[in-house]
Amino acid sequence: MKPTTKILIQEIFETTINIQNQYPELYTLLLETPLILSYNEAEISDEACKQYLESLQLEMQKFAEKIKISKLEKNNAKIVP
Repeated sequence: MKPTTKILIQEIFETTINIQNQYPELYTLLLETPLILSYNEAEISDEACKQYLESLQLEMQKFAEKIKISKLEKNNAKIVP
């Protein structure tokens, strides 16, 4: 395995742990975002790892934004009589 692949896999692992700790609801949905591998390749490609890492980061960002909006809406509902 190439050094860049190892680094990417480590980043995927760390991102997944962050999702598990910060957004357990999202973590349960990660099975719906599989790492797509090519049958033509003997190893996981750097490109596949990059794409998967980016998809995890994007999902985490979108989920965090939804939570933030939900909290703001909840707070605004409490303010309005």
